[in-house]
Amino acid sequence: MNISRLLLVLVFSLAAVTVNAQIFVGGSVSLSSNVIKTDDTGIITDRSVFSLALSPKAGFFVSEKMAIGSELYLGRSVDKLTQTSESSSTISSFGISPFMRYYPVSWKRFSMFGQVNCGVQFASLKNKSAGTLIDDINRTNFYTSLYPGLAFDVNERFSLETTLSFLGFSYSFTKMEDGTEVTKTSGFNMGANLNSITTTGGINIGAIIRF
Repeated sequence: MNISRLLLVLVFSLAAVTVNAQIFVGGSVSLSSNVIKTDDTGIITDRSVFSLALSPKAGFFVSEKMAIGSELYLGRSVDKLTQTSESSSTISSFGISPFMRYYPVSWKRFSMFGQVNCGVQFASLKNKSAGTLIDDINRTNFYTSLYPGLAFDVNERFSLETTLSFLGFSYSFTKMEDGTEVTKTSGFNMGANLNSITTTGGINIGAIIRF
């Protein structure tokens, strides 16, 4: 079988699975803008902070117990400070994270799932002072994670879900480039931390919509 025929088989196989699958969407969006003006004995300081983050998620159930999909991340933040001259710090980021989810246990409207993610994120940091570029830092982050979660079906199309990030496994590798300087770091985490369940970020509650 040549490559073109193989690609056609894969495309039609995926199309057939998608037709019979249940598509779902979710995600998050955040927007903030703050302006601060300070007058210190005639010295006026203006500071403006803007940030935008968009993280859509989509996937489909290939069976009653398994779902696959992907999540995108787009972010931009700008911090400007004006006194006698203007300085600014701008961060732009983009990432993608495919995931696979398996539901081993279901009881009435409740279900438990395990999810594995493998993603990559690119970020650029630029610092300027009086129109001159001071820092130009590029960061690349590869990561994978495995964690459990719970879901509650409100109705046939809307479900609430929570990911238990304090239980599970994660690994990340980050490469930062600042001019000729290159820094590489990696991190590994695995375990259970029941003491931090109530801390911010320990439990995240979200929702998905099925079509």
